[in-house]
Amino acid sequence: MFEKLVNLERLELQYNAFTGTIPASIGGLKAIKKLHMYSNSLSGSLPIFLLHSLLLPTEKLTLDKNSLVGSIPNGLFNITYLETLTLSENSFTGQISPRFGEFSYMKEMIFKDNLFSGYIPGELINLLDLGMCVLSKAFFVPYLDLCTQHRNLTITFLFSPSPVTFIL
Repeated sequence: MFEKLVNLERLELQYNAFTGTIPASIGGLKAIKKLHMYSNSLSGSLPIFLLHSLLLPTEKLTLDKNSLVGSIPNGLFNITYLETLTLSENSFTGQISPRFGEFSYMKEMIFKDNLFSGYIPGELINLLDLGMCVLSKAFFVPYLDLCTQHRNLTITFLFSPSPVTFIL
């Protein structure tokens, strides 16, 4: 379906009640900069073909409010210019990789309401452009420097039914 749209830079497929896995044809979108697939009923894990097609130009990837599962694949870290990553309200598992600190252009990371566990990696401190980081109640913060090294950073921790937001 999408294979012939080789110059498409923005695709918005949100609020369509799509079901099933992310279609393989999206892997042909080599020029995509903004891919919005939130608020559907997509299932399965993040497919490798999707991450390979998003390598260079992608700035924004929003997959929140679906039924995606599994851990975050390492292929995600090859998306060089990613500025916004929204994966909230899915069922992603595992730990947040320290490689998230490699996204030098990252401005927003929103991971709330998943099944992540472990620690928030201290490498996030390397994200100097990060302006908003929303994390699930399953996280623990081992590095207070994450809060003190940024200006104009909003970090939301969902430790209770009422989120607590710190604006630094």
